[in-house]
Amino acid sequence: MKLFYFIFLILTSCLLLGQSGSILNLKACIDLAISNNLLLKKTKNIKSQTYNAYKQSEISILPSLNFNGSHAYNHGQTLDRFTNKYVGNTVLNQNFNLSSDLILFSGLSQLNSIKSNKYQYLAANENYMQQLNDLSLNVATNYLNVLFSKDQLELAQSTYKLSEEQLVRIEQLISFGVLSIGSLFEIKAQLANDTSLIVNNYNNYQLAILNLKQLINIKANEPLEVEPPADINSLLESPIPEFTTIYYKALETQPSIKSAKLTISAQQFNLHANVGKILPQLSLSGNLATGTSGMNIDINTGKTKLFSDQVSSNMSSVMGLVLRVPIFNGLQNYYGIKNAKLNLKNAELDKEITEQNLYKIIVQAYNNAQAAYKKCKATKVALNTSLKAFEFAKEKLDAGSINIFEFNSNKTKLQAAEINYSQSKYDYLFKLKVLDFYLGKELSI
Repeated sequence: MKLFYFIFLILTSCLLLGQSGSILNLKACIDLAISNNLLLKKTKNIKSQTYNAYKQSEISILPSLNFNGSHAYNHGQTLDRFTNKYVGNTVLNQNFNLSSDLILFSGLSQLNSIKSNKYQYLAANENYMQQLNDLSLNVATNYLNVLFSKDQLELAQSTYKLSEEQLVRIEQLISFGVLSIGSLFEIKAQLANDTSLIVNNYNNYQLAILNLKQLINIKANEPLEVEPPADINSLLESPIPEFTTIYYKALETQPSIKSAKLTISAQQFNLHANVGKILPQLSLSGNLATGTSGMNIDINTGKTKLFSDQVSSNMSSVMGLVLRVPIFNGLQNYYGIKNAKLNLKNAELDKEITEQNLYKIIVQAYNNAQAAYKKCKATKVALNTSLKAFEFAKEKLDAGSINIFEFNSNKTKLQAAEINYSQSKYDYLFKLKVLDFYLGKELSI
């Protein structure tokens, strides 16, 4: 008995030591996962890239402004454009050019490209939100698994305590001549089995904790404990919402549906932008130029004119309208329009596929919740019945009217009933949280 008690104390101490660190509720675990998840960070970067593309397309409608400058030495026979003379020696030429272009009309291609990029950014944002929601649901699954594993460990510890108490009672009954010595061996064997069950459940609990740590990306050696629900019984009594309520709410709130709709809008404007490319483009163009030459001699001094004098005297400007009519460009516009139409059709098909998948998932989730609710109720009744049968068997054992084998049979049935109820309880709680997820509610317990 002392050996069993010693093992029990060690396992209990290990459990308490593992729980001496942070105590996190479900929301805190989800927040950690969102902060630390690498795939989510990558998706956020992709969202930022689409935002940059959108802002860049907005700015592209502004006039362009470019400056060019050159500093070159001409060797050999060449015509100096500033003096209009042929020179055969080395001459320094400097050229400066400031140009600007503003597209006045491009078949609304630019404006439609801006709208397309805007909706692509909004769709990317919804994709990010969908991945965030999927991660939150995954965290909730692992969180509840930790609670379930911890519950199983506590049940195993309670069973061990009960067997230990029965060992003391059986020793007394043997001394009174009520039970045979064989009962003592049987209860000691049961204590060994109970110890093994504690070890197995402790390992399962540690594995569940490790899985949660990996998901929220914290170190394996960091202590972690999850906070159980304040009143799980009231949560289990929560009614299951109507299927139609869940589905139509999901159509409004699920980021995957929003993303599909926004992608359709993006592809519609992308098509308009490609159609605009086959229309004439009208732009306003301006140019300001000047330069210097080493052959530009001042007749009064016989020396090369000053840099500032040449820049001002050689200044020239041009401003005008430029009309560009696309006639043939390797059928790029033609196939650009065809591909844009196909992209739009694919976006519409993706939306239908997403809605169909959502419907199937919600039907399955709803049916699972209904089945889990019935199982939870049934296992609770079975637990209450097994508990009464065990209490009755305990009284009969104390009276010596049944042997230890019959008593252990009732005890085993009670253990099975406790495990089944615990499992069905957390399973139903998770199924409810899944329905809350599709209702657009925040995942919390």
